[in-house]
Amino acid sequence: MNTIDGGKKLIILPLFLFFQCQSYSDEQSKTFEKHISDSDEVVYDSDALHPSCAYLKNGKIRGIKFTAHPECGDYTKRYFFSDQEKIEKVAIHKDFYNSSCGETFDSVYVVDFLKDKIFAASGFFQEEEIENGMLNEETLIIADYRKEIRTWKGNNRVSL
Repeated sequence: MNTIDGGKKLIILPLFLFFQCQSYSDEQSKTFEKHISDSDEVVYDSDALHPSCAYLKNGKIRGIKFTAHPECGDYTKRYFFSDQEKIEKVAIHKDFYNSSCGETFDSVYVVDFLKDKIFAASGFFQEEEIENGMLNEETLIIADYRKEIRTWKGNNRVSL
């Protein structure tokens, strides 16, 4: 009898942790959608396999969304910008479910520049603060993309 109860617990716990990470990812996705909802223009790069888009309001970047590694699973980075185009937050969702790409995992990282903190959640642990070694790396990545996004306007442009 204890073996069956223990087995049920072993099944329920991973499911609970999976949905907890999925919930955190969904929360970040909804927060991004709300953040960019007042955008008046969307510009795209020309990469059909790894699409990226920037959301603009009055010509200023409000948000950027990058999608990568579709052959491995889902990998999405969402960048949040202030009205002055200052980076506020980066939400990174990595869900690699194809074992041919290495170890499978599902994790969400949030780099919060306003709080100068990084939070992470995965199927193995709840949202918690982690060391902030990614802050400088993300700042450099955005500096490069700010220039590149200006060239996207001529490629693919959608006014909202």
